[in-house]
Amino acid sequence: MSVTDGKTLKFSDEFTNTTLDSSKWLNYFVGGKRTHEENNELQLYSDKNVTISNGVLRITAKKETNVYNGVTYNYTSGLIRSKYSFTYGYVEAKAQTPKGVGFWPTIWLLARSAAITKIDKWFKQRVKELEKL
Repeated sequence: MSVTDGKTLKFSDEFTNTTLDSSKWLNYFVGGKRTHEENNELQLYSDKNVTISNGVLRITAKKETNVYNGVTYNYTSGLIRSKYSFTYGYVEAKAQTPKGVGFWPTIWLLARSAAITKIDKWFKQRVKELEKL
């Protein structure tokens, strides 16, 4: 029995174009930010680090220096987030992640709004527990 039995596909992207489909994806944080200063992140998220070729989306990290809002960043990376929102459902993604020290490839399921619900609090606690393993 498949997990998807009886389910209806609501969102997908096979990355058949040569650029990111702007009707489906954003490539910045809320408010147009290009880094997450509150997290003390060392990288700046850049459009040029998100490429598509032969049906494969590539997000590339690079050691290169850029200045953003008066702060110098010595690394760049890419970021995409979907415009699609849902309450319940099944999520499937195929990803190849890099090996090595200093990488933290992630796929996040984020709340649509800044409001923290009971499930958000529960989920954040489970993530903290997993990070300790």
